[in-house]
Amino acid sequence: MQEFQDIGLEEFDQLHEALSDSRLRYLFDYCIFIHWSHHNLRYDFDADLKTLIIRMPKASHEESAMGFFRTLDGSMKHQEEACGQALPWSLGTGLESRIGRSKSRFVADVTIHNDFNKPLLITEVRHTQARNNALKKIAKRMGGIPTLVGSIIINVDESPAYSPYTTPASPNDHISESQWKEIVKEAPAFGPIHYQDRCWMGSVTCSLDVRLQGEAKLRVEQAVRIDIRNKSGAFRSHPSVQGIIPQSSTVDVDIALQDIWDMVVRDVAGASTDPVPLTVDWKMFRDKLRVSLGRTAYARYEDWYDSYGVQPGREASGDLGSVRLTRAKKRERKI
Repeated sequence: MQEFQDIGLEEFDQLHEALSDSRLRYLFDYCIFIHWSHHNLRYDFDADLKTLIIRMPKASHEESAMGFFRTLDGSMKHQEEACGQALPWSLGTGLESRIGRSKSRFVADVTIHNDFNKPLLITEVRHTQARNNALKKIAKRMGGIPTLVGSIIINVDESPAYSPYTTPASPNDHISESQWKEIVKEAPAFGPIHYQDRCWMGSVTCSLDVRLQGEAKLRVEQAVRIDIRNKSGAFRSHPSVQGIIPQSSTVDVDIALQDIWDMVVRDVAGASTDPVPLTVDWKMFRDKLRVSLGRTAYARYEDWYDSYGVQPGREASGDLGSVRLTRAKKRERKI
């Protein structure tokens, strides 16, 4: 994730076309490198604060979002079958939304738009972002977008939080893909994943925060796992925790999601419409997220080894071996 300060409307307009493009690109003025694999680029532009946040999701982030995308996509098709007609809505992972009449705009992880490109439902995955910041962002959107009937935050928490390694690598640090598969296979289902005394994925928990329009508080506020460090330095999970991971009752979550779904359907199809059930396959959600953790861990390892490993004609060092542009108002955050 990259954050830029002091980005005015004129500068953002110049960046907007590039941010909406899925091809390989490097924005030299801002030192933004966006690879083709990040075709589902997300961003938040706050015209009042003049800030631009660019997010390039990793596998675990993307899989959490796609879990809800598949649920909503299936329910939308069933609803149209029940109504006997296509409905004026759209679903996407790259739909841009505006906050009221301001110039601020954003791309959420998953969005349902109405026929006028106004958001009805947004889903955001929170991985490295502070939860309070995510809740403030959602509150601002709920207060500034009259059409928005609900927001969902998927909290994917990792303990310990990952911090990119900057120490030099040696030839002994290289690992083949088949060897990596064995490491992931032997690791706990939801982490941690270790290789060569380095932690590439911490222990992961997942919970949801759900908010509905017109309600001052969160309808559902799932507790995340509380990790307590014991005297030996190891983490121990608090036993009274609830959430999607570790598995617990999802009754309150399911009811809240159905209420949001009912509001979305009646907004686009009419107040007298009977919404079809919105059913989330939580087992599939957990399984998909579990599988994605190994891919995220490997991407972290690969980024480190490619940057700090021994390459032909270059000794192992902390030097990235490439020229990088800098800009004072840029701040990089870990992924």
